[in-house]
Amino acid sequence: MIFSKNFIIPLFLFFSVSVVAQKPPPGTVRLKPSKTEKYATFIDKNMITLQDWVDYLWWLGREKDTVKFKAMLPDGLHNLQIYSMDWEKNIDYIDTLGILKWRWRYPAFRDYPLIGISYEQVIEYCAWRTDRVNELLKLRKKKYTVVYTLPTEEDCGRGYFLLERSSCSEIFRELTAEKTVMIKKGHRIEYQPYQGAEVNLGFRCVAEIHQ
Repeated sequence: MIFSKNFIIPLFLFFSVSVVAQKPPPGTVRLKPSKTEKYATFIDKNMITLQDWVDYLWWLGREKDTVKFKAMLPDGLHNLQIYSMDWEKNIDYIDTLGILKWRWRYPAFRDYPLIGISYEQVIEYCAWRTDRVNELLKLRKKKYTVVYTLPTEEDCGRGYFLLERSSCSEIFRELTAEKTVMIKKGHRIEYQPYQGAEVNLGFRCVAEIHQ
């Protein structure tokens, strides 16, 4: 199995600690256990970044899935509004031997939160992240699996204030598993109906450890 240079590092860090012992993997925090929780649950401290999505697109290109690759591109207009960038204009496409390759022209923005993404695209990403991590766990003969999903409204309520601030202050709305949008207002959290990809809407994942 091949991982991109940028993707293998966070995976290595994730599993270099004892998840079985329920210690927060680097880059995550352990959510406060609830009465309904069945598995140890961790949440990303930071929102999914442009680089995270670049790694995802790299994998789709490697799998020669050109249709899905294009379907997973974020909304260029939204990214243009906040980062002065357009995905279609700022990724160079090269189709060599049937493999979709490209380069991201502006590395300075790679650690910024991803925006302009739809709920359906996020669900696809969570499923992909689950598959890739469990492939690695199987290779390492681990006896547990990890399931990545969007945080529920309950997860947001019991873990959001433990999270680090976004590297981009414009981002303050996040997708939830209930297909709602979480909005942080001071010390309160509110939810609104999901209306599609937005210029200030991003997401992060929760990871359930199934033993």
